[in-house]
Amino acid sequence: MPLPSLASFSPLRKAQAIAVCVFAIDLFTPQSMALYMFYSVAVLMAARSRRQEPVIMLGYICTLMTAAGAAFSPGEADFAAIVYNRIASAILIWTVVVFCLPSERRKGDRR
Repeated sequence: MPLPSLASFSPLRKAQAIAVCVFAIDLFTPQSMALYMFYSVAVLMAARSRRQEPVIMLGYICTLMTAAGAAFSPGEADFAAIVYNRIASAILIWTVVVFCLPSERRKGDRR
């Protein structure tokens, strides 16, 4: 049985895969590297699903994974810097969520 191509996956599945990959990489990189900012890319991908619920749910999940990454990522860093960077990442995630939602309402108004 052949493997499915990446194009055959829905935008939501791609977004989930991106979020899981970012989380896995975050767990193995030092605290000083801000790879967790890429959770916003997963939220952008979920916005292509044309529904608001997956975007909001992925925003919550990515925020939780950002916090979990802070607890389990290796390396020594200043606690205040870790907290600041993780909060900045959560703000970025929710900014992307908020900017993706109004476009959904505009699409619904056109119908």
